[in-house]
Amino acid sequence: MANVTNSQPFPGTTWLTIDTTADFAVGDAAQECIGTVILQVEGTGWTGTVLPKGRLLGADGASVGWISIAYQNLNTGNDIAGGTTITGDGLFAIRLDVGVELQLVTTTAAGSVDLLIRRGIG
Repeated sequence: MANVTNSQPFPGTTWLTIDTTADFAVGDAAQECIGTVILQVEGTGWTGTVLPKGRLLGADGASVGWISIAYQNLNTGNDIAGGTTITGDGLFAIRLDVGVELQLVTTTAAGSVDLLIRRGIG
């Protein structure tokens, strides 16, 4: 199986099934990614990582790269430092300010992982 974009469970939500290493841009920063992005991670025999990264909208034109950003583990309520990968199932909140776009960098060594992504909350 290759990476799959599944049917949209409801408006504003993206559902991906990942079984390779890939980078995914999440939404349109100018319109959808203002506020908090909620990310649900659920693996099936999955060994791998998910790393949230951000950059200013339009930074690609200035050849500026993606930067690891902090997020919150909603299971524990703990704030997680930028650069820390997600390695297991859970529910996570990623805060984005106006003009910041989000990328999820995924790696998969075994199995597959479902990513449900809800954009623009709050």
